[in-house]
Amino acid sequence: MGPERGLEGMIRKVDEQAAIAWRRRARLSVNALLACFTLALALSVFHYPGGSWADADAEGFAFWRNYWCDLFREPAVDGAPNPLSPVLARLAFLSVAAGLLPFWWLASRRVTRPRMRRLVLGLGFLCTAGLIGVTLLTYDGFRTAHALCTTAAGAFGLAAAALVILDDWRCHPRSPAHAWGLALAGTAATNIAIYVPLVLRGGDSALMPIVQKLGTVALLGWTYSVANDTSRSESTEPQQSIGGRRGGGVIG
Repeated sequence: MGPERGLEGMIRKVDEQAAIAWRRRARLSVNALLACFTLALALSVFHYPGGSWADADAEGFAFWRNYWCDLFREPAVDGAPNPLSPVLARLAFLSVAAGLLPFWWLASRRVTRPRMRRLVLGLGFLCTAGLIGVTLLTYDGFRTAHALCTTAAGAFGLAAAALVILDDWRCHPRSPAHAWGLALAGTAATNIAIYVPLVLRGGDSALMPIVQKLGTVALLGWTYSVANDTSRSESTEPQQSIGGRRGGGVIG
């Protein structure tokens, strides 16, 4: 039994080291892609000529009045040429979509039950696919598809985030990520509640651009805080042994 236990301990240590390396790479990827999103979006806003649904003659991008989708318009809402903003906006949102792929893996590691982990991953990847659809299927050219992708991304992302927040809060009530998670859940639910009726009956709402911006800030805060939360020890996650799995395993 002694040699077997020694071999099991060595394999477990290698598994733990591999898992830690995976987490580090995932964190670096999330941080880099979030930074790319922020920079590209800021440049897209800077180059936007002007106009919003509330004021077609307004100059530049009004943070609380314009939608992010306005950045994709060519020409802009005010009719001026808008060659740079759409390119930069696509780069921004494809960057955050790419960052969500390793992020959902990191977020799922905060969930204790293996089946729920897989559910979080599935919902998270559906959310990411919806965000890619929102980016590529713009409102001007694909209104119905754009609306469906927007609703799907929000609904799947909200469900995945809720599972992570509830399970993580139960096990680690003092995690610094919870405040951002609650803010994200609240803004996402509000956004869906306002957006879906507008799509069905048409029209606009002055609250939508505001909720959209608050949700974006909450998303950035939650993804960054979850990806970089070092309050939880690497050694507290479930381990995988030779004889079988205990919990969900270190990596899978």
